[in-house]
Amino acid sequence: MFFIALIALASWSNAVVFQAPLTRIEPPMIKMLREGTWAEYLRRLERNQPVQSVSDVETAIYPHKVNGFADVSYIANITIGNPDQMFKVILDTGSSRLWVPDMTCVRKKEQGCERSECDQGAVCEIMCPKKECCVAKSELFRGITGCKDKRLFNSKNSTTYRRLKKGWQIHYGTGNAAGFTGKDTIRFGDSGDRLALGGVEFGQASYLDDSFQQKSFDGILGLAYDNYDKGNIIPPIHRAARYGLLEQEVFTVFYKSVGNQRNVYGGVFTYGAVDAKNCGRILGYQNLTSSHYWQFPMQAISTGNYKSEIGWQAISDTGSSAISGPPDIILKIAKEVGANYMPIYKTFLIDCDKKPKLEITIGDRKYVIETENLIINAGGDMCIFPITPMVLPGGPEWILGDPFIRQYCNIYDLGKKRIGFAEVRKS
Repeated sequence: MFFIALIALASWSNAVVFQAPLTRIEPPMIKMLREGTWAEYLRRLERNQPVQSVSDVETAIYPHKVNGFADVSYIANITIGNPDQMFKVILDTGSSRLWVPDMTCVRKKEQGCERSECDQGAVCEIMCPKKECCVAKSELFRGITGCKDKRLFNSKNSTTYRRLKKGWQIHYGTGNAAGFTGKDTIRFGDSGDRLALGGVEFGQASYLDDSFQQKSFDGILGLAYDNYDKGNIIPPIHRAARYGLLEQEVFTVFYKSVGNQRNVYGGVFTYGAVDAKNCGRILGYQNLTSSHYWQFPMQAISTGNYKSEIGWQAISDTGSSAISGPPDIILKIAKEVGANYMPIYKTFLIDCDKKPKLEITIGDRKYVIETENLIINAGGDMCIFPITPMVLPGGPEWILGDPFIRQYCNIYDLGKKRIGFAEVRKS
């Protein structure tokens, strides 16, 4: 089996450095706020149905995805199979699984229901010869509309695919995904020199709930740790490090600040080295304190005249667009900077002319997040202050997402199980 898994890697006999460029997209949350549909989207999330049951299931829970990825700003391309099938994915250091939508996620209408007069509605009740079609169509797509308009993996088109006899399901707090598992070749990026891995286990989603429907990505590529010593799936980046495919057992994340621009270059993931082009002086490293997350101690947080020095556990999460933390502290920070919580939107709004800053103490160093990374314009005079109250029983107390990662390059050291932070070079 080991030999078979490495056949596809023959051309990568030397450990090298690979880069995967990111595209900065408009977060669906911002688009819906601008169009006035965000509140209804949140109400629909609350009505989410439970995930479909599947047999022989491996279950993972990532409850910190507080907005169901509706606030994601950066995506990258990967390909699966031979020949390549391309997918737009979130490169997510807050989870550890790789999955993409599968062909089985979209079902066809029942025979006899294809005619337009059999579409759901009053016309169907009168004109359609098969009255069961009037209900069948709505029931047919209940709970699987999350796959609509997404790229779907077709295993029949890949010469290197192998199906495995196990299912999976993942709970992201506001959204659920489920399906079955296969093995195939994964390539980071969509062209040129790419990191290629043969025989990688990945999830094929046959179910995505409605919360995924308006998202600008197809799937998730998890880059966190998993407890694979107990037989779970080895995340692809850890597999690459284990097989010696990376020049160094590290990867670096650089997010470019581009304001409200969309569909533009948004930064880069560098696999196998510290990104010397975009990242400057390394400010410090912290040893990890979890076998699952990129988790480390955080000593204090402050803004203006407010400061808390309780000490907590924090994680670096490229799948989150906010700074999330204990509700009492988040509310005090918001009050200090003049941000107001809007229950209908489940977010904090702030005067666009405010100049907030956050200071986070990690180790013996203070990391300042500047205003440009803490004010998000949602259109007109509506601005968001990207902090979120969160409680994770038994998990980290703080999540450092996009505002922190835009301010500082994050260096994920797989070999030494530590995380580093570096200055971003000014362009």
